[in-house]
Amino acid sequence: MVHYSDGATIDEGLPLQIAQYEIEEGKLNDNCEKHSFTMRVSNNIHNIACLDEAELCQEWTEFEKIPVKASPVTVTKPAEEKKDSEPPKEGEQPTEPAQEAPKTE
Repeated sequence: MVHYSDGATIDEGLPLQIAQYEIEEGKLNDNCEKHSFTMRVSNNIHNIACLDEAELCQEWTEFEKIPVKASPVTVTKPAEEKKDSEPPKEGEQPTEPAQEAPKTE
């Protein structure tokens, strides 16, 4: 029912009730957290109240689950041996290649 508020100043003899509409009952979803009913009424060109739309608004929180692949196990490589061609660092002694024992016949 659409009507004037109690404190509204209207001409004497005019009805307080402007219009009456019958709207079907809305059905709520199971996952609904909050709900409200919205009704939009406007005046047409003849200044008659008309129901534009009636809507049941529902709010809920949706959690989206995204599958994540497990990362492959990485194996660390053992440290590579120093190459002989590298120059020695400061403070280090140069490494000499091992000499073979002389062969005796």
